[in-house]
Amino acid sequence: MKNIFLSFLLQHRMKFKSFFSSSRNKPRDVRITRIAAIQDEFHTFKSAKDFYKHVHEIVLQAKDEGAQFVCFPQGMNLELNPIPYKRMNSLQKKKIFEVYTSIFKDISCLEKVYIEESSVNEGIFVGHIWTPQGEMLSEKMVECDEKKIYVSQFDSDFDEEFDLGASVYLFPRFGNVGHRERTISKAWMLAQQDYVFSVESKLVGNYSNKKLIGRSALYAPLELTNLGDGILAISNSSDKGEVVVADVNFDDLNELKWMSKLNDYERVLF
Repeated sequence: MKNIFLSFLLQHRMKFKSFFSSSRNKPRDVRITRIAAIQDEFHTFKSAKDFYKHVHEIVLQAKDEGAQFVCFPQGMNLELNPIPYKRMNSLQKKKIFEVYTSIFKDISCLEKVYIEESSVNEGIFVGHIWTPQGEMLSEKMVECDEKKIYVSQFDSDFDEEFDLGASVYLFPRFGNVGHRERTISKAWMLAQQDYVFSVESKLVGNYSNKKLIGRSALYAPLELTNLGDGILAISNSSDKGEVVVADVNFDDLNELKWMSKLNDYERVLF
């Protein structure tokens, strides 16, 4: 039975690769002007085909809303669970993870968008960015469209050094356990302190007999948001799946950074 299952996964992986490789266009630069923060309601998918469809539909919705960069929450790989995790051997875990990563690679290349996905593998948090050419960027600090982007790979309870000169900081996260949301987001605070864009994407819903809640959002310095609250866009619910999209203007951000360094600059708080 186990060998049949592994054969099924590998066959689907090859189908994804061969089908989409024929429809890919030549590599081209993709300019980032709009980013999507994905709030994913946890579901268990028994087949790679169904998980592929789920991820692809989310990317298509984000793309339809104008996003060139799609940010998924932490732990997406836990949704692809054809066999109970405790019953998997090391080879099965490896093969399933290979299928999982190939899905994001194929979709990023097919739809010509950047995709951030963050997985939990053997208790280790690992974040990747897939380029529109299907290239995997696995460093914490990467460059996309000549913009420096930092991917947080820590659990929200750990301290992290952020003074690295990036323009965009990504916070893929699990939702909080319990009935109360955290009132102050680390991603929001970073946007105000360092004059950057920050993106927080949350995994919510019922997972492992726990209720995960949270809000996915895109943040910016107060001066660059319409209401002066530092929020470009935020999810409407705290426990349902949503695609949250907002414009990011790097020219305005760079100008604000320059102004903030002037001795006579006084920050306006609305």
